Amino acid sequence: MMDKLDILDHIKGDLLARIKEADAELASLQTSQRSDTKSSAGDKHETSRAMAQLEIERQLERIAGARALLDLADKVVLDRACDSIGFGNLVTTSTGLYFVALAFGRVVLQGKTCYCISLQSPIGTALKGLSKGEGFEFQGRTVLVEHIA
Repeated sequence: MMDKLDILDHIKGDLLARIKEADAELASLQTSQRSDTKSSAGDKHETSRAMAQLEIERQLERIAGARALLDLADKVVLDRACDSIGFGNLVTTSTGLYFVALAFGRVVLQGKTCYCISLQSPIGTALKGLSKGEGFEFQGRTVLVEHIA
């Protein structure tokens, strides 16, 4: 059975890999930008530098986004069990398994699928505050909360 620790370990590993990849790309771009000498084709050179700068900014945003998700993952309390759904709960419903913590998307571990969602997502908002046995309508389907961990 999939648990919160398995999911968090997977997410953190993926985020660290994303950061490492973006850092490497950033270093390469910065080296390339520094070594780029001005040629006689001035406009072409300026366009090339502007494009490189845009790519550098994109990599910096990618790193910042992954770090923000890592910070949020660190705030999840693993032994948080309660009667109603909130941040950090692993929720089994009649339609699937949801980890209500951060918007990461689908995670497949041990042959099982879990959807990592934030409380601000549409399904997160619908789940927030519900207890075991309660249900709600979502996209034309009735969803029942079966278990909260």
